[in-house]
Amino acid sequence: MYILPENMGKGIGTKFTTHMKEYLSEKKVDKVLIFVDPNARGFYEKPGAKFLIDSNSSIPGRKIPVYEMKMDI
Repeated sequence: MYILPENMGKGIGTKFTTHMKEYLSEKKVDKVLIFVDPNARGFYEKPGAKFLIDSNSSIPGRKIPVYEMKMDI
C-alpha cells in the first residue's frame, strides 16, 4: 500500500489497515508480515506492528524493515 503525499494525513491508510485487520481476523489469520518503506515505520508501529528484521532490498545498500502484525482472533 502506498498513499500519495497529497493524500497523507487524511485517514486513508488507517482505514485500509483497520479493514485489513478485520478481514484477516475473520479469515482466522493470526499474523501477517509487512515489508515497510523505512519512512513509514511509525505508521505501522502505531496500530501495534512489531519490528522483526531489516531485509535486503533490490536497491544496493538499502534495507527494508519487516514488521509482524498480529490479528485479534
